[in-house]
Amino acid sequence: MSEADLLQQKLDTMKAAPPCYFPEAFKPADNPTWTARKNEIDYSAWKLMSVANLITGKHIYDALSILAGVDKKGGPVVKSVLEAARKNGENKGYAEDRMFVKTAIVNKAIDHKKIDIKARGKTGMIKVPRSAIIITLQEKSPQDFYKLIMQGKAPTGVSHTIRKILYQNDADLNTVQAMSHLTTSNGRHYRRTQFKRLV
Repeated sequence: MSEADLLQQKLDTMKAAPPCYFPEAFKPADNPTWTARKNEIDYSAWKLMSVANLITGKHIYDALSILAGVDKKGGPVVKSVLEAARKNGENKGYAEDRMFVKTAIVNKAIDHKKIDIKARGKTGMIKVPRSAIIITLQEKSPQDFYKLIMQGKAPTGVSHTIRKILYQNDADLNTVQAMSHLTTSNGRHYRRTQFKRLV
């Protein structure tokens, strides 16, 4: 039997074509996201949006520390929704250290009317504003989180945790200096400046 007949015999016995791999067809999955919402809030949507804009794009630890210093009525409201979103992520098995606030959307609801009691037996109507808020959290992958650290954009909440770990482990001076781009604001600024120069 010649080589051509042997090749033809093998091709005839093959039931299906071999699997092919197309790199463009397999894209990496996006970072997982989840939401928490609260409806029927007796508060102005504009005032609530001014508070929600403070935490957009922040790390979960930084967002909670920012909301703790907000003295407006919308501060506790946004904080309660953010805590609910964090618990939802923990129940799904996501890492708390890599949670970021992706979006904080505030919607305006229909104003409900309330009786305004006036003097001399007169009454009127008051329109009480209502709003709703949806907070979307995102878990960044370890690669994306490592890129933020290398660029000098480590979250301040994570920096506080790292400082505590260094203190508990009695780290020496060389280790503290090597971790300055994570633990101090000056170190992060220096790392961002050096990264821009290298790029």
